[in-house]
Amino acid sequence: MPWNAELDLRNIKTTLGMELLRCKTPEMNEKEMWVHLLAYNLIRLLMAQTALNASVHPRRLSFKHTVQIWTEWTSQRLSSNPARHNTLMFRLIAQLKVVP
Repeated sequence: MPWNAELDLRNIKTTLGMELLRCKTPEMNEKEMWVHLLAYNLIRLLMAQTALNASVHPRRLSFKHTVQIWTEWTSQRLSSNPARHNTLMFRLIAQLKVVP
């Protein structure tokens, strides 16, 4: 799906902040890119887990919304007790669906 590739690149660049690489050397820029790709894959994993729990296709969930929920979740230290809080986090992520 070419359109999904375009959306994924936009999410990496804009939502995760990789529009501008901030490092000074090529080696550090490469590491910075790998960190952004790792973050992207971790968010996609969270979306896949949420989709499985909510019985929806992962592409129906909003990437940006998931990043926002996860950022707030970790800032509130709610990720420290995953057994108790994951169900609520998955429900919050699944609330916002995107039109295919």
